Amino acid sequence: MIFQNNQEQRSLPRHIAIILDGNGRWAASHALPRALGHKKGCETLEQTVEDCARLGIEYLTVYGFSTENWKRSEEEVGALMQLFRFYMKKLITVANANNVRAKMIGERSRFPEDIQKGIAELEESTKANTGMLFSFAVNYGGRDEMIRAIRR
Repeated sequence: MIFQNNQEQRSLPRHIAIILDGNGRWAASHALPRALGHKKGCETLEQTVEDCARLGIEYLTVYGFSTENWKRSEEEVGALMQLFRFYMKKLITVANANNVRAKMIGERSRFPEDIQKGIAELEESTKANTGMLFSFAVNYGGRDEMIRAIRR
């Protein structure tokens, strides 16, 4: 570990929650297309998963794609789906290399079938890992979640 003593490690939180927001604004501020902002956000998330696992964080929850994101332009949603496809595969490698269990929360049925399969593959391939639990909220919204809970 990178800590000089146990006190430093004990002062870390057990659970970190992150809302991915601002990728488009970051891209605009750098005169880049929004899709490149989302790509940069994915790269940062990948590094964050590795860093949190290395630091001994027990739980990392990331809110990454809300139900409201479907209202974005078809081009932007398409770019986000391509990023999902690419990083879902990459995350399997990152999670297994860092003993991370991955769990997706939210309504998956709206995603294309190949992404749903990618989510299942990610969860299945990391379920035996005993380290940090990485929960990724996709197609998730508080209001939508309450409606689905009531219907159940």
